[in-house]
Amino acid sequence: MKRFIPLLGTLVGALLALAPGQAADPDPSSLLVPVPGGDPLAIRIPTDWKKGENQPQGTSPVLLDLSGPGGLQVKLAIIADPDGRFSTPEALDELVTMASQQFIANSIEQTPKLTRLATKVGVGAYCTFTDSRMVGVVTPAAGEFRNVTSGVYVIGKQAVIFTIFSNNTSSPDFQAAIDLIAGGISVAPADR
Repeated sequence: MKRFIPLLGTLVGALLALAPGQAADPDPSSLLVPVPGGDPLAIRIPTDWKKGENQPQGTSPVLLDLSGPGGLQVKLAIIADPDGRFSTPEALDELVTMASQQFIANSIEQTPKLTRLATKVGVGAYCTFTDSRMVGVVTPAAGEFRNVTSGVYVIGKQAVIFTIFSNNTSSPDFQAAIDLIAGGISVAPADR
């Protein structure tokens, strides 16, 4: 029986380290974002990405600009949703469709096609559009993008409205942007 006690102690220690209330040192690549009227969010930014200048803290909506190493751009607008009015699938779909309207007129698709975000927490959906003016353009000029992906991710007491500007929706950069939204945004622990 004595030989199992060290093993049990190791197992208990490992489980405590994984428990939600037992946060390790803050992730240095995470950005802590206070959301007026909502929960603070931790956003885990990939190490090779850049964060642009944003508006002063305490304003709503919270606006963040991020860019990937291949030139892809991600814009986040975070608004409080303390009553959870956007957390139902119907409300989410309506919000995503409404946020996507500005991209329909110049798109090849001409109709929003909703795709669900695969998330462990929260709910999300998005639409991707191809700019009709980019048909036949092999390499878009700097600052021009072939695709725009517009969506909403609802987590905790806030909605994250995101827009991804890219030139290839099957690139590693684009997948990193989707992964950032679906798995890199979380409600920050209260002790942070």
